[in-house]
Amino acid sequence: MKSVDKGSPDILVQKAKGLENILQVKAAQKGFFQTNLTVVTADGKLYSFVLNYDEESPQLNLTLNKTKLDGQEIYFSDEIENDQYIQEYSKLAF
Repeated sequence: MKSVDKGSPDILVQKAKGLENILQVKAAQKGFFQTNLTVVTADGKLYSFVLNYDEESPQLNLTLNKTKLDGQEIYFSDEIENDQYIQEYSKLAF
């Protein structure tokens, strides 16, 4: 993952230990207001999620397969500054 942005401190987000392609998400407090989560993957794909608290929801695992979709993709420059910028902001999410 290149970047993770959570819309609220009411959710906790972290990469699974030792894995680059698994993101763990959970509520930091019960009954949080609707928020969002945005993830940019290493292959330049952008995923946006709307998160709502539901105490009765079962554990949910999403698998996002590598599929070619029509539309524009995001490409990151090879500039070191860009990677440093992304790393700085991704640390804020964890």
